[in-house]
Amino acid sequence: MEDRYTFTDSLKAILREATIFNYMAFILGVAITVFCLGANGNSTGFYSENWLIFWVVAYLLILIGLLMPLNKVKYLPYGKRIFYSLMLILTVIFLFLFEIIWSEFKSPTQMDESSLDVLGFSIASSVAVFGWFVQHQLTRQHNKVSHSLNILLQMRVSEEFQKHMTDANKHYPSRKKTVIPVEDVNLYSRNDEVDCKIKSISSHIYLLNYYEFLAYGIKSGALDEELLFQTLGGIVVGHYRRAENMIKHARSESPKIYESLVNLEDRWSVRRNYDDTQLKKKLNQSRKGI
Repeated sequence: MEDRYTFTDSLKAILREATIFNYMAFILGVAITVFCLGANGNSTGFYSENWLIFWVVAYLLILIGLLMPLNKVKYLPYGKRIFYSLMLILTVIFLFLFEIIWSEFKSPTQMDESSLDVLGFSIASSVAVFGWFVQHQLTRQHNKVSHSLNILLQMRVSEEFQKHMTDANKHYPSRKKTVIPVEDVNLYSRNDEVDCKIKSISSHIYLLNYYEFLAYGIKSGALDEELLFQTLGGIVVGHYRRAENMIKHARSESPKIYESLVNLEDRWSVRRNYDDTQLKKKLNQSRKGI
């Protein structure tokens, strides 16, 4: 089994978890940082009188842009390395800024009383904005998890879903890793009445549409991808592979159909291969240890 999950895949997951607010905050923070680096040589002017405020605001904006996406992807392969490495860097910068701010308040040599008042007001305002942002992100994450759990519960109690799952497995059982033959797909597309395989394929289409709905919910940020991967990853990937010929046939006629599901399966299959490979490595190591 090929271990194709890379460090870059976890980096891409950060971008998927980021919202437009995260992007805006990070880009603005970097822009202010670049401005500060270019203006550091100025001995007069507004920046020279309020340089510390610029650095504090830039730091908080970058923190707002990175914190929640980083916190989410730390559960992915390589995610903990990314999370703890960047958090260590942000912590060191925070301690450095704190030391400078403390020194300025304790013995203001380069900032007058008015500038210190502005600095204090800016810090208080920034902390308030940061608190609001964290609350907003936590509420958003809570809603994503709630929606995802609700969908999982509905799958369990829905008679219609369970019926289609049963019908789909009658002729193409998942436990045998059956793939729907191209011949059966062509028969179905011509609406030929060929025993009850047609009914089974119809159920597969129902399930594909349902998983496409989940994939789009993940893509739009309404559903929690990690929760659904841990609970439905194997089911979705397995069903996709069974119905791959159906998907290819449908996309040959309409390339946009199942687009979200195709992208999701590509990510999840790579992740599952990685997890399986890592598990086998651990089992082999434990056996050698015995």
